[in-house]
Amino acid sequence: MSFFAELKRRNVIRVAAAYLIVSWLIMQAGEVMSPALNLPGWVNSMLAFFLILGFPVAIVFAWAFEMTPEGLKKEKEVDRSDSIANVTGQKLNYTIIVLMAVALAYFAWDKFAASPANGVGQAQETTAADLTVASNDSVESHPDKKSIAVIPFRNRSANEENAEFFSDGVHDELLTNLSRISELKVISRTSVMSYRDTTKNLRQIGEELGVANILEGGVQRVGNTVRINVQLIDAATDEHLWAKTYDRELSTENIFAIQTEIAQSIANALEATLTPGEQQLLAKIPTANLMAYDNFLIARQLNNRGNWQDLREAQAYLNKAIELDPDFAQAYTLLARTYNQQINTGAVTLQEVKAGWEAAIQKALSLDSDSATTQAAYAQFLWMNKLEGVNEAFEKARQLEPANADIMAMHAQYLRRTSQLERALQTLQSARELDPVSIRVLFGLARIYELRRETDRALKLYARIRQIDPANPSGIGPVSGVYMTIGDIVQSTRWLFKAIEVDAEDSDLSNFVARAYSDFEDYHFEDYQRAYQWLSWIEQNQSFNPLTVAGLAELDIYAGHTDTAVELAQQTLDGKTSNRWYSEEIAFRILLIWATEHSQAGAALEWVRQSRPDLLESTPHIDDRNLLQAVDTAHLLQMDGQNALAENLLKVVIAVYEDPYALPESWAVTAKAQALALLGEKQAALEELRKQVDNGWRVLWRLNTELNPNFESLKNDPEFQAIIDFLRKDMARQLEELRAMEASGEIPMPPGEEIS
Repeated sequence: MSFFAELKRRNVIRVAAAYLIVSWLIMQAGEVMSPALNLPGWVNSMLAFFLILGFPVAIVFAWAFEMTPEGLKKEKEVDRSDSIANVTGQKLNYTIIVLMAVALAYFAWDKFAASPANGVGQAQETTAADLTVASNDSVESHPDKKSIAVIPFRNRSANEENAEFFSDGVHDELLTNLSRISELKVISRTSVMSYRDTTKNLRQIGEELGVANILEGGVQRVGNTVRINVQLIDAATDEHLWAKTYDRELSTENIFAIQTEIAQSIANALEATLTPGEQQLLAKIPTANLMAYDNFLIARQLNNRGNWQDLREAQAYLNKAIELDPDFAQAYTLLARTYNQQINTGAVTLQEVKAGWEAAIQKALSLDSDSATTQAAYAQFLWMNKLEGVNEAFEKARQLEPANADIMAMHAQYLRRTSQLERALQTLQSARELDPVSIRVLFGLARIYELRRETDRALKLYARIRQIDPANPSGIGPVSGVYMTIGDIVQSTRWLFKAIEVDAEDSDLSNFVARAYSDFEDYHFEDYQRAYQWLSWIEQNQSFNPLTVAGLAELDIYAGHTDTAVELAQQTLDGKTSNRWYSEEIAFRILLIWATEHSQAGAALEWVRQSRPDLLESTPHIDDRNLLQAVDTAHLLQMDGQNALAENLLKVVIAVYEDPYALPESWAVTAKAQALALLGEKQAALEELRKQVDNGWRVLWRLNTELNPNFESLKNDPEFQAIIDFLRKDMARQLEELRAMEASGEIPMPPGEEIS
């Protein structure tokens, strides 16, 4: 008998096949279970080692032993006539078939059903558009060998107060250090934080983030000691490139020394060369006071959350840090950014925090003017306060840290708001490579596509935000703005209600609903009941918002109560409220209507002089935020006989339209048509107005057309009347659609109203 035939008779080949299939299944199970059990990466490597080691043992065992009715015996002790090797072989055949079926089923599930492209694990409301965007977001199949993602460190401390803040702080500081090394591509914080406590394996994470290497680790703080362990892993092969555990006495000097050593070791492992400047940056010790550093770490995590309450708490912790170390530059910089974010939330006004903000940023600059984050914070201060040097400060920040995606996003926002759209787009695309799932970056890109009227691309990016975080308002509320821009007020209102579901405390959203109803309402009934119901509910249930006052004033004008309306408008212009979402435009228009009805141009101009003196300067600065106010002021100047000043103001308004991206919102787009009408260019005014209506302009349509004194010269023109008639019919049609949605329960009825 040949050797091969003897291998078959003794079932050696069958045992080998079964062993290999079982080993493969065990490795797959290990790959799935290791992340879930938080096992280190070497566990799978050790498992593979023992399975390989066991293979020759299994082969030798199958050759040397045979299963008999009396049990296991050495093969040489079994008489051939009593051998049941053929029966055992048949059982092994059945076993192999079953194992093959299990293996094939798992392979099919892993390849097709569990593939991210097939949506497993996505939010229930993910749409076809979401999946299209997801497929377009695929990362490079061959990532840069010097690319790295630092996934959140595990907090291995006991239930010590603020231990989580400390481990997150160490993680963030290390990310900052690595991002300073120009030869490395380092994925930014917002993208890696989504992998906290993930069950995904390192290969999946590497593929999703487009990196070749992953750093993982843990932080344990016990009394006066700290242990930090880290390991650098090849994402594609799971191979450990470098690992180390640091046990040190707990001090800021030791913590920063560990972070510096880790960054340098990673650079060496990835063959990245540090410049002298980068080495100097890595060696910096921001503070020698451990308690100050603790307060700073807590403040940074609170600041990252970004809501009003957390920002106020962050400010308190930063003040403690500064009290403990008056020369802690990073604390002053973060305090400046916290002031800026508080303004962005609407919780405070610029005037309320300007003094503290300016003191913080000036102190940070005096301590460390070569800090990229300080320069970026300084740029934001200059921008918000309308001071010179914004772009220069941003450029310096980017030169200091070219791979800082957060600074790129801040700079891009400034570039977008100053109509430098191509530069903003390029900057955000670069930021997205470093921060592929950053909602801030995706939101910025969506806003740019809105300005370019590429609405499909904008909607897909908002869908991508919802895919990443279904409850994030940035992916819901702005969708309403997209539909509003193209004139679909029904869908705009529908998305407002979706936004209210996830952010019920945002009074802006409720006010926008009321504004939509004021545009929808069939004015022949002269009651505007739905808009009144919403505004009354907002007054009783939500915090004060200038939009509510402006909305009530607008409804009074529609009802013919001009004197009541102007009292509300004056509340908006008395300097005690902000121009929240263009509420000031409504107040100015009401002031103009009142002045024309009562021949009070002088009195109205006095209100302008008190609230917006910049509009009366010889060289006024006009942008989207004061465009309509400028036109109304020019009309008042004409009424007051100051024709030269009025003409100059109107020409500046028209010049704004030379920049096609100067109007980020749809509120002010008819200003040019109004200016042309006041200059006596009637046909040009009509053509401009028709163009904007055809492009989808509908917001405040009555206040800006038939009730608008600026179009007085066009009121009897048949073409102007045709435009009014078109708007009225279109809004009536959309009102019927909206009421059908109310009746079906797709959107709620106004507060206090039952479905009939």
